[in-house]
Amino acid sequence: MSMKRKHLLLIMFSVGILACGIGIVIWRYSAATGKGTFLVLQVKLADPTVWSANEKPDREEFERYKRNLEAFAKAPFVIAKVLSDRTVSELPLVKQHGPDAASWLADQIVVNNPLDSELMEIGMLDSDQQQASVIVNALGNAFVSEIVEKARTDRLVRRDNLEKKFRAYKSNVQRKAQDLFTLNQEIGTTDAETAKTRRRIEVADLEALMQSRAESQKAIAELTLKIELAKAMIGSAEKGNVSDAQMDEAIAKDPQIMQAVNDLNALRREEREIKNGTTTDRLAAEADRAELQAELQIARGKHKLEGLADSSSEYKAAKSEIDLAEVDRKFWSEKAANLSEQNREKAKLRIRNAIASVEQSMEEFRNTDRQKLIDAIKRESEQAGANIKALELQRDLYMKRLDATTQDIARQAESVQKLEKFNGDADQLRIEIAQLQNVVNEMGNTLTKWNIELDAGDRVMIREKAHSD
Repeated sequence: MSMKRKHLLLIMFSVGILACGIGIVIWRYSAATGKGTFLVLQVKLADPTVWSANEKPDREEFERYKRNLEAFAKAPFVIAKVLSDRTVSELPLVKQHGPDAASWLADQIVVNNPLDSELMEIGMLDSDQQQASVIVNALGNAFVSEIVEKARTDRLVRRDNLEKKFRAYKSNVQRKAQDLFTLNQEIGTTDAETAKTRRRIEVADLEALMQSRAESQKAIAELTLKIELAKAMIGSAEKGNVSDAQMDEAIAKDPQIMQAVNDLNALRREEREIKNGTTTDRLAAEADRAELQAELQIARGKHKLEGLADSSSEYKAAKSEIDLAEVDRKFWSEKAANLSEQNREKAKLRIRNAIASVEQSMEEFRNTDRQKLIDAIKRESEQAGANIKALELQRDLYMKRLDATTQDIARQAESVQKLEKFNGDADQLRIEIAQLQNVVNEMGNTLTKWNIELDAGDRVMIREKAHSD
């Protein structure tokens, strides 16, 4: 702390002590000379309390409060209150100042207010103590009326306003609680978790209904397709129309045509080989080879006959082999002769005739299969005509089921939406009720405290009235 500041504080402290000393001297002088008339007020260190009696007094607050009281002693509204008293306004001491009585009285009021004491004196300096005591006591009454009782009235007004708010908030809580009760009746439970579980169940039921609707729609589409196919089959049967696909399927299943196709393929392959000259040459070579093998077999048989008796079994077996081999030799010799160049045209003609015969047979088989297929389609169309009614009845059943399911979905969706809204509204109401209830509880506690504190005494009271000795 600087030296200048220390000097300033010392000067202020000295001036304060000097002013207090002068005031005390004047007070004591006035009392000694009989010119001062005072009443004594007691100002308690803190507001009297019933609720918080153990709170430590705040000295700084106490000093500020006493300074405010000192200022109020000369306040215009207090002076006006004093002069409104007929016992004061009719006094000769007041009348002689006429319209300046308020200014005169304000200048005459003296306040002795030691800040370290609960006592406070208010009075005036005048030789006529009898009139002065009337004025000072009226001043004390006005002071208590305008300051102390006004403060008490303000506390009552605050209490009443808080009580109105308390009742309004409490009524709001009750209304919201009634709204929540109504919602809970709609939901069917007062428990939030139970309500959420019920919503999940309702959603699961809605999903099951939607799955059932999808299955019904699929079944209706499949039945409609079957009905249209059956009607198309009946129309084709009536017109005798057979599609290529149906014909190919029927031909593929006919064993005669399958065999004819195989034969035809073999004949055409052989025809190509004859045209290329490979077939006759190959077959002639094979015939020559077989003829040589037969001649070798004959030679081996003749060799075996040498040294064998004509009646033996071995002789007979060898003779039999020679005979068979001779037959084979003659066959293959004739075969080779037939496959000569001059017989090639005959082979081609034979193949062409065979191909024509097979193709004619295939055409006959096709016509037969075509008629069989038409007859079969007619029989199937007759059966299809009977089946259409059954399919239509089955489709009608699914369509009725679909209509019922659609209505159930609409009702279930409405129920789910209602539950979602109710649950959301109920959750919001619970939050609002909890918040409002906290405010109501705090207001109620404050009201209880204030009502108790109203029984506490006033902080300022007239300890001793002024009187004339």
